[in-house]
Amino acid sequence: MTKADILLLFEYDCWANNRVLQAASALSDEQFARDTLVHIIGGEWGWLTYWKENSPSPAFLADLWDRHDALFYPDRFPNVAAVRSKWAEVEKERTEFVSCVTEEALTRMLIVRTKHVSLGRCSTW
Repeated sequence: MTKADILLLFEYDCWANNRVLQAASALSDEQFARDTLVHIIGGEWGWLTYWKENSPSPAFLADLWDRHDALFYPDRFPNVAAVRSKWAEVEKERTEFVSCVTEEALTRMLIVRTKHVSLGRCSTW
């Protein structure tokens, strides 16, 4: 997978995420089930943070999940506007990362559970 492929996939992801948020925006606060959206944005933040780390260690991963749990506790997001605001922060950071990623960085191997994968070969998960 090339940088151009990654950019295209992230553009599509942004488009799809925006459609989900638009649909959720039509719900009242009482109808809004934030847990799923918070789970999705928390997952995107976690993967982004993992990929940005030069050499993720077990201590880094433990801290990553502690930070994730603190940042993405569903009760911190009482409505769609709160989710949208956090989503915009993560999307901005992700856009900056993707725009700067190099072809070399796409081949860097990282451990995911018991496999070694690269950002450029994420389809092997």
